[in-house]
Amino acid sequence: MSSDVARPAASRRMAPAALLARLADAAQRSFPGAEVSDLRQVSGGASSLTYSLTLTAPGEGPSRTCFVKVAPVGLAPVRNRDVVRQAALQVLLAEDGRIPVPEILLVDAGDPPDSPPLYLSAAVEGESVEPLVERDPRLPAAEVLTARTLAAVGTLARLHEVEVGRVADLPAAGPLTVDLGGEVDRWARVFATVDPELAEAGERTAERLRRDLPEALAPALVHGDFRLGNLICAGSEVRAVLDWEIWSITDPRIDLAWFLMTLAHDGLPSAVRTTVPGLPGPAAALEEYERVRGTTLSDMAWFASLSRFRAAAAMSLNVKHNRRRPEPDPAIERYADTLVPFLRESAALLDGGERIAKSG
Repeated sequence: MSSDVARPAASRRMAPAALLARLADAAQRSFPGAEVSDLRQVSGGASSLTYSLTLTAPGEGPSRTCFVKVAPVGLAPVRNRDVVRQAALQVLLAEDGRIPVPEILLVDAGDPPDSPPLYLSAAVEGESVEPLVERDPRLPAAEVLTARTLAAVGTLARLHEVEVGRVADLPAAGPLTVDLGGEVDRWARVFATVDPELAEAGERTAERLRRDLPEALAPALVHGDFRLGNLICAGSEVRAVLDWEIWSITDPRIDLAWFLMTLAHDGLPSAVRTTVPGLPGPAAALEEYERVRGTTLSDMAWFASLSRFRAAAAMSLNVKHNRRRPEPDPAIERYADTLVPFLRESAALLDGGERIAKSG
């Protein structure tokens, strides 16, 4: 459920043979004598392309599976397409040691836009499951899912404790400030491009959010789309946090409220089930986060509303782009009728006084 859902068109992909040749050259520079093979496109990320391959390098042990993240051809590699920025943060986090991330093996800046940037990362053994959304998930046992979710909360809390001064010098890190009004405006602009009824509902919700802007917390490093489906886990252990496309420095409650939303079936139009044995609800996850951070957070209803506003904006883009396809995907179109009611529920959170969504 990334916040940027428009995926690269087929014309934006490098030809497989050209990509493999470029990867072979980059691997030779980083690992003399290395060979790459078995290049295959896989799902992952919303604005770049992801591939798997096999890397064999002398002195590096057995052949291993790796993943390639490459920006689209023909577009400037900025914002969520800036894969060099994503790789740089993961290298920093690996050095910091508090947040598990895939090992970055090489970064090739290319010569964009025709030769887009890319990076290669080592595969991490484990599984990724989004319990409320996946139609046929391989769910872990209830006690494992409980422990895994609470471990994820701890990972998020530790992420928000990374010193932002260390991140400030990374490529396109952005200012070390928080602008909650700007965050509302950013997503409100999306609704200016969609159907009139949805646009009106979006603007009403935006005005409601602007009217009750909370006082910002000190800026923190945030992932932007932190959820169970963006983690690689083994049992209850979080082994890697994936998909750093939209990391930023802002109020940490933006990250936390987004994660809490994904634990509530009434917070997700994409939910296919209302309960999952062992899945903690938002209240339990919030309590754990506050325990780990040693603080009590205010204004969580506002951030819960903002999360739903963001999700509705992202899904409205998805619906808009889907309708432009020669053969629209019915699974995406079914969200269209849910978005206006979803926005009404988003605004209603500000009137109810709850700290979080009611479910859980």
